[in-house]
Amino acid sequence: MSDPSEPGNHEYIEFILSDEGIVDWKDVAYLNGQNECRNIGLRKIVENAFPYIKDMYGEIKNPIKIIIHTGDRPDYDVKKDKNTIEFQTISTTYKDDLFPDYIFGDWWHIGLTDFDKFTDDISTNCIKTIPIYNRVFWAGNLQNIPQRLQYKHISKLYPNAIQCLTIKWKSPSEPTKFVKIRDLGQWRMIIDLTGYGWSGRLKMLPFCKRPLIIANRKFWGWSDFMILKTKNFYMANKDLSNLIQIVNYINTNTTKAQLKADNLYNYVSEKFKFDNVCKYAADIIVKKMREIEKIV
Repeated sequence: MSDPSEPGNHEYIEFILSDEGIVDWKDVAYLNGQNECRNIGLRKIVENAFPYIKDMYGEIKNPIKIIIHTGDRPDYDVKKDKNTIEFQTISTTYKDDLFPDYIFGDWWHIGLTDFDKFTDDISTNCIKTIPIYNRVFWAGNLQNIPQRLQYKHISKLYPNAIQCLTIKWKSPSEPTKFVKIRDLGQWRMIIDLTGYGWSGRLKMLPFCKRPLIIANRKFWGWSDFMILKTKNFYMANKDLSNLIQIVNYINTNTTKAQLKADNLYNYVSEKFKFDNVCKYAADIIVKKMREIEKIV
């Protein structure tokens, strides 16, 4: 089976935006729809963004085709004409037209169908939880991803500082083990590691109000860049060579570390509200529509 991150394995949604609304949806997903929540989530964002698009743009006289890539890495190899708007959800560097990823709309594999309710539950549960493990924690499927394998290796060398829970998926919604994000408050520190190209969970971890370590990587989403701008986290090297140093620093500077966690929580609590995400999506769609006006 080929790797979905390789060129040629395209994942995107395509739709027509008209004055009446959104019509003619087309989903192009890898592996015969196993990533269907990506399409569901992005549809939800676009549909809720439409009223804001109308308010900002006015009458849409000529229908416009919009393509939003949904894969784990950027994908530019899609045929399009001058009347087509294209968005990436993943990038190597910050771009002001990067589209919010699907998880804001739906990630039913982990029980997320309403982002605001899901993250409210995370923060409510974690805030009332006193940490019982003075370690940094990560749980997930190793998937032969080098950074995750390295983290597992380090956890064996430093079991009192690093904890790794390996999870395997029997199906897209049935893991062998599962630790809900709402339960991460049991650990004093949490870390985010990359996936094949990016990490879907990073935007939710600040809601835990725990010092957050982010392992460096090549690909980031829009919400990731928003978090990076705050500097209210700790950046580990891509190879995790400074991870133990960071953990030791947090343990000896607990007040400063918690202040960073609190500041980051306050930021995402407003920035990542679903309605604000949809307003941002509407803004960048309208910006592209205005660009088309100048060309056509």
